Amino acid sequence: MGDRKTEGHMKLYFPLALSLLFAAAVFAQEDHPEDRTILRNLKDTYEKAVNEANAELIAPYIADDFSGVVATNVQVSGLTGLKDYWKQIQDLLGPGGKVKTSVSFEPSLISGDFAVSHGTSDNTATTSAGQTYHYTTYWTALSRKTGNDWKLVRIHDSIDPINNEFVNSFSQLRAVKYAAISGVAALIAGVVIGRITKRTKPA
Repeated sequence: MGDRKTEGHMKLYFPLALSLLFAAAVFAQEDHPEDRTILRNLKDTYEKAVNEANAELIAPYIADDFSGVVATNVQVSGLTGLKDYWKQIQDLLGPGGKVKTSVSFEPSLISGDFAVSHGTSDNTATTSAGQTYHYTTYWTALSRKTGNDWKLVRIHDSIDPINNEFVNSFSQLRAVKYAAISGVAALIAGVVIGRITKRTKPA
């Protein structure tokens, strides 16, 4: 009997707790104007760092215990891990290749010394051969305030694994490759069959 009462009370109070939490979040959105300005500046600095292929620009905003999952589904740790990832992308694009990004930034939820931000980024990757790929990622970032500074602690960046230009391009190349192989195989088969037919033809 007591368990049923407890369960009933939980069902009653849980929606109330969620409502209070939501109200607190809405209230938090209306506060911290200076912090929000700093977080928006962080977004602008990140854009510049990507567009100029210069990870050092974002270095002051990376926490010592920073980690994240990037768009290629790779885990990175620290500023060094982030730099290594950017270098890998640059190597894939080739000499002169580049990435340009434009980041959308939704209002952050700030609670104490932590802030959760999210948004999208529209990106264009150009290879050294001039091939371009356009793709959108969805990101979430956790920042921590130390003194008057905000630093990134954790990020998660994701891309649609099926409907994106990288997958479409590779699928087209694979289709062309298989079509070429099938064509050559059919030609060889035709020649072989033709020769066999001639050999077995009655005199």
